[in-house]
Amino acid sequence: MIALGDIRNVITPLGYWFFWGAWISYALHSRSSEITDASGTAPHQFLLKLIIFGCFWLISAFLISSIYNSSIETYYQGIKLIVIFIIGWLIFENSNNIDQEFILINCFYVIWISLSVYLVSKYIYPSYHVVLGDGRQGSILAYPGVLWKVGAFFSIIIFSRYVSLDKLNLKLLLTYLAGLLLVVLDGSRTGFIWISFSTMFLLIMRAFKQGKLFYFSEFNVLALSIICATIYWIKSAYESNQELSTFFLPFERLVGGDSVREKMITDAWMQADKCLPLGCGFGSAVTWTADQSMVVHNAYLALLVDVGVLGLGGFLMIVFGPFFILINSFLLDKNILNRKNSYFTAGAGLGVAGFCFTMMIHPLSTEMSEWGLFFLMAAWMFLKATKS
Repeated sequence: MIALGDIRNVITPLGYWFFWGAWISYALHSRSSEITDASGTAPHQFLLKLIIFGCFWLISAFLISSIYNSSIETYYQGIKLIVIFIIGWLIFENSNNIDQEFILINCFYVIWISLSVYLVSKYIYPSYHVVLGDGRQGSILAYPGVLWKVGAFFSIIIFSRYVSLDKLNLKLLLTYLAGLLLVVLDGSRTGFIWISFSTMFLLIMRAFKQGKLFYFSEFNVLALSIICATIYWIKSAYESNQELSTFFLPFERLVGGDSVREKMITDAWMQADKCLPLGCGFGSAVTWTADQSMVVHNAYLALLVDVGVLGLGGFLMIVFGPFFILINSFLLDKNILNRKNSYFTAGAGLGVAGFCFTMMIHPLSTEMSEWGLFFLMAAWMFLKATKS
């Protein structure tokens, strides 16, 4: 329900939250019935407490703003956040019972199922295939703007394991490439930037592990050569086959720039100056284009406008809390980066950083499909390598 976030359009929002309610019941039962290491790892528990504190701030800001502005919509969104944060808490609590291998298996299935859903919608049930005017693609279960997140987040977890190995693993490599394909098909500039950055970060981390330059084995060199040759072939065939233009859509959109987003930032700052300190209510952060109004695509500024300083402070505590805990853990134990599972921690950390990055250029969301990505990645950052 996180990966295929637009499933709510098929089963209705009520049905979507009904299934989340069923998951909450199962998670509560699982938490109470299984033998749980209640303490987990120390960083894991410290992070959970910090996030809970930030959630309290953010929810309080929504409720205060709703009263101050007499806004039912702000109150409703605050209640939704309470439910979302309960789910996030359960994700953290139940992650004490799983290990990294379990996560890798689940990421593998999420990527291939998401790609299969897209392929089925495109070639078997075309009525479920979605194509926007600028060529971005998706399905009725994962619209453009949703599809890329599977590739940019879950495939990096897969790639973090791939680069930690000393030999070629085709299963992991192909799964990573399947995730990359989802980003390309979606045509998201955000997804393309982040999966490129994350991939390079992990490669550099692997290259200089323990201060020694790492050279790929001949198998990895061969695999990368094949990938590069394939990309060159696609580029050469681009002019003669319009279908292949899909592969270059993220590049074209990235080079094209976005003047509308620049206007959004300027308008949001002006609105924030009028709405501080308690905000003007949810949905107040808007900008006008030539023919319509648009929600400001910057969650940080939108929070400042909608729910004020308290809300922004709580949000920052939530999303940047994992890095505070990571830095603190490093200061206490500088060998943390030399451990074998440091790649997995880096992959999950890149997922959290990706969420922070997307909030800079995307609107604030109160949907579980968005927040679920953050809670998963944050909970996985300090996951035990093996289940005890």
